[in-house]
Amino acid sequence: MPTVYLRLVLDACGPRDAAARRELLDGTGLPDPLLQSWPAAAPQEALDRLLHNTALGRPAGWHLALVPKLDAAVHGALGFAVLSAPTLAAALDVLLTYGGARLPFLAFALQPAGSRVRLVLAPARPAAMQQAWVLEVAVFAVANLVAQFAARDPRDVAVLLPGAPRPYAASMAPVTLAAVACGRSIFGVEWPRAWQSLGSPLSDAGLHRLSVERCREQLARTSGRTPLEEAVRQSVLATGGRPPGLAALAAARHVAPRSLMRHLREAGTSYQRVVDQVRAELAVEYLRDTNLPLAAIAERLGFSDTSNFSRAFRSWFDRSPGSCRSRTQ
Repeated sequence: MPTVYLRLVLDACGPRDAAARRELLDGTGLPDPLLQSWPAAAPQEALDRLLHNTALGRPAGWHLALVPKLDAAVHGALGFAVLSAPTLAAALDVLLTYGGARLPFLAFALQPAGSRVRLVLAPARPAAMQQAWVLEVAVFAVANLVAQFAARDPRDVAVLLPGAPRPYAASMAPVTLAAVACGRSIFGVEWPRAWQSLGSPLSDAGLHRLSVERCREQLARTSGRTPLEEAVRQSVLATGGRPPGLAALAAARHVAPRSLMRHLREAGTSYQRVVDQVRAELAVEYLRDTNLPLAAIAERLGFSDTSNFSRAFRSWFDRSPGSCRSRTQ
């Protein structure tokens, strides 16, 4: 993942004292950036560890200080491709297709929401450390981006958070004007569907083409996947491995299911193949990084029972889920 995000955390929350910075960077594998330059990318575990270290001794809600720092420039070509898109719908398509390549710790998907559009955000690695903090920062940043793009009343944008109202709710007001709704089952952002056709005041056809091409190159370089394959993968990841269904996915992309199937076939893959790849990756992570029983893992991945999950796991890896767990312990 790009180290720019780790630097953002360090700059926003880190002290200037060299010894204190070393404590924050402990376990990340990264040196003090004021003494030695960082590489362009670092493992996801480095961000997890930095967030863990930064949270120690800090008051609840400290992470909201990161939200104002997440402007378009931080996201490189992805940010410029989003802001220069001709419409909000086109900007959203860029995020759904290429967001995972730039932000490998997040997954994005659309869900039906009546007269509104709902963007769901989820951890690309469900067992990752500090995922709730990262998701809260991300949904507020997306809400601000949508309001900025549409140039409409930000109070028409809703940030959806699971669980009870946060004890640091007062800290949310300075970072966004969006309405905050807790008690939901997801992390997400909603806005009026009518906004989808709105053009950006920063729309620039030339910059958009160039930025999207850079995003496409980054995706090919980091994963080897096609844009459509990545978009399908994101939708499955955002539901934690529960397949959203071909019809729902096609509707989100405004194409017929048969057209989506044909495009995937032309890209050398299929909907079921992408679903199986994501489920296989998540299954290994759940077995390796959690103590969830097999029944709970099967349910999370959308299997009707443990037997079906075990059969699928054997078809993916030619061994049982239990043997995978025993080898990682």
